Amino acid sequence: MGMGQMGQMGYSVNPMMNVMSPSFHPSNSHATNQNGFGYGNPPHNNSYANPAQSGGWQQQQQQQQQQQWNQNQNQNQAGSRDSNNNNNGYSNGFGGGFRSGNGGSTAFHFHGGSGRESEYQQQQQQQGQQQQQQPSLSEIANMDPRQLTRSNIALSALISAGVIEKLARDQNGSRFIQQRLETASLADKQGVFRQIQPNALALCEDVFGNYVIQKFFEHGTETHRLELAQVIRGRVLPLTKSMYGCRVIQKAFEYVHDHLKITLVSELKEQVEECVRDQNGNHVIQKVIAEVPPPHIAFIVDTFRGKVYHFSTHPYGCRVIQRLLEHCDDTQKEPLLNELIGSILALSKDSYGNYVVQHVLRHGPDEARNRIIREVANNVVAMSKHKFSSNVVEKCFMFGNDEERDGLLDKVIGTNVDNSPMVQMVRDQYGNYVIQKLLEVTNVAQRNRLIRNVIELVPNLRKLMFGKHIIAKIEKITGKTLN
Repeated sequence: MGMGQMGQMGYSVNPMMNVMSPSFHPSNSHATNQNGFGYGNPPHNNSYANPAQSGGWQQQQQQQQQQQWNQNQNQNQAGSRDSNNNNNGYSNGFGGGFRSGNGGSTAFHFHGGSGRESEYQQQQQQQGQQQQQQPSLSEIANMDPRQLTRSNIALSALISAGVIEKLARDQNGSRFIQQRLETASLADKQGVFRQIQPNALALCEDVFGNYVIQKFFEHGTETHRLELAQVIRGRVLPLTKSMYGCRVIQKAFEYVHDHLKITLVSELKEQVEECVRDQNGNHVIQKVIAEVPPPHIAFIVDTFRGKVYHFSTHPYGCRVIQRLLEHCDDTQKEPLLNELIGSILALSKDSYGNYVVQHVLRHGPDEARNRIIREVANNVVAMSKHKFSSNVVEKCFMFGNDEERDGLLDKVIGTNVDNSPMVQMVRDQYGNYVIQKLLEVTNVAQRNRLIRNVIELVPNLRKLMFGKHIIAKIEKITGKTLN
């Protein structure tokens, strides 16, 4: 059958798909396309029922029929316009075409453009309808948290459906609420708060719920903070030692007023040492020291009296000691520093204590730093060759003044050329790092003095295992190649 004969029989040919289908004619109200749906009149049911609401497969089938009818109507209207223009050729969907060779009345309609445009418009229409079709409150209440977070449901609707606590206990739901609270209206914040308040204490210790409680301390109102403080009041100690509750307690100390901080911290007075030793509680004690006014944490300072060395060598206690030295006033720090400096050599060689000594060198008063540097200078070689105390020696050069550095450098170079401490340090696996640090932090005169002595006292420096690192450092600083 030729194309002309097919045109006379009422068929149109899609040259791209090689499919024959009945040609559209306005009077052909019962013609069907290749999918079996009518071109003329739409299906009898014009409703766009939501399958989730109707629950019937018939409704879904009717909706698909309606959509197909709309698409066919758009396509065939475009085709009719092309045919009525008597182009007698391929209509390419963009107003142009190729003329047919036989001069007959056959029109080959290629709806490449108009078909795609109508399909896009249909998709946009469907998306708009889906956005307008918000689920009912009963449907929201029956959804699982994953569905709730993936649906574009307003926070007010979630509040009305009473699903806030369920979301707060879910990983995705908790993150969802936290994000919404940052920009929520006062009414929505209040609605969320009223749903979590009855079980706020349990949420404090929930793996995901604790983050929602923390968010209210950050973005809630003063009333919300006050009410949450009342919830945790009397439970500060157990929450402090809880994996998730300790985070809520820290956030509370960060955001509530000072009078509430003083009230809450009073519950820890008899349990400071227990909390310091606890893997969760030590973080709360650190936050208390940073956030509560110094006069009201004197009981913490008193706990450490006579135990500075003991706590400084503890994996958690060393952190608390550092916070005390940062935030306490001078009268509170003085007895702690005296104990610390009395054990400076032992602490410098401890895997945790050395961090406390470094902290004093960086943040401590000048008098304390000077006392430490003098102690280190008298033991510079032994300390430089130790894994942990070598870090303390480096910090002495970094944070000491020029006069203190000169004294340290004298001890490093020594007075005996045949037995210079520097030679031992250059050859040592830890000591060579101290020499490298000296080259970085000393002033120009001190650096030149050090380089000159290194070259003179260690002639075979390039052959040493760690010597090449020192040579590389010198060449980098000076920009010159050593012979």
